[in-house]
Amino acid sequence: MDYINQTSKNRQMYITMLNITACFGVVMLHTNGIFWSHPKGVTWITSNFIETFMYWPVPIFFMISGATLFEYRKRYSTKVFMKKRLLKTLIPFIFWSIIAFYYHCSVNLYSGRFVESWIPNIGCLINYKYMYIYWFFVPLFAIYLSMPILNLLNGKWKLIRYLILYTFISYSIFPFLSETLHHAIDKQYYSPISSGYILYVLLGYYLNSVSLNKKTRYIIYALGVAGWALHFFGTLVLTPDFGGRETINMAFKGYMNFPCVFHSVAVFVLFKQCNFSILTRNKFVLQLINKMHASTLGIYLVHIYLLGIIVGLLHIDESSLTWRILGSLLIFVLAFVFVQCLKRIPIIRNVVP
Repeated sequence: MDYINQTSKNRQMYITMLNITACFGVVMLHTNGIFWSHPKGVTWITSNFIETFMYWPVPIFFMISGATLFEYRKRYSTKVFMKKRLLKTLIPFIFWSIIAFYYHCSVNLYSGRFVESWIPNIGCLINYKYMYIYWFFVPLFAIYLSMPILNLLNGKWKLIRYLILYTFISYSIFPFLSETLHHAIDKQYYSPISSGYILYVLLGYYLNSVSLNKKTRYIIYALGVAGWALHFFGTLVLTPDFGGRETINMAFKGYMNFPCVFHSVAVFVLFKQCNFSILTRNKFVLQLINKMHASTLGIYLVHIYLLGIIVGLLHIDESSLTWRILGSLLIFVLAFVFVQCLKRIPIIRNVVP
């Protein structure tokens, strides 16, 4: 395999488009929340399709972190790196977690329910209890804190490939085998140095750095399709007909499960292979794309509130396929516009990265 220059405009553009598309995918997953109530009939099939087809955005975010931050020492010191991450993620996480607390207090008050306290609990705050989707920030912080050590692997391709394989076997294959064979594999066999979502960080850095030949890419695409198919049909077939969240079969779910790893890697490689240079020819389109790219974390932070407000005010039928497709686009656009407005407010702009 050849190792390639990571500074070309097209390489920057594929990361940009991957980031925007992944952000939209997250919005679509949440707009498709009906899946978790396990509806029946066609609604179950369509919601399962959207859920499994768009399952890759969160792993892709971690892969982008690996692709863009693994070599941070080439640009600035560890002290500057940590400061930048603090300003970009930790402060917005705390601020919007507080907003989530008062948002739910207001909803309870409006619904006539008793509000026990108007002061957020610190433990609940940092453990994303007030907004469940903010769980994403916790492993992200862990990744940032691990990056000074991971950076020492920079350019050590054999070690990286070994660690990717060991981590994949440990956290993608062993748990699946333990679950399906009903015989637990002792977790002391698992890699002790690369747990969590480090696998995706390593994959993002590695895949961003290597040039894959056509045969390798097609094998990856085939594995990606197979991973999605196992996830979709496995969930469809193994889940019993009667409804309820607890009845959804989870055998092929999980961001570290091998179907998701195959699916996510295939999406990453596909975007990397695409030529997005046509998007740079129109100045307006390029500016819009860059603004969306710079707003994805802000969109992630605010979209869930807009979703809840719009569904409640307009009495949206969340089982509607039209809503689950076009509604996700509407929420994404509204969240983008809202973030752009917030960025124009002097103090607030610091908490909408």
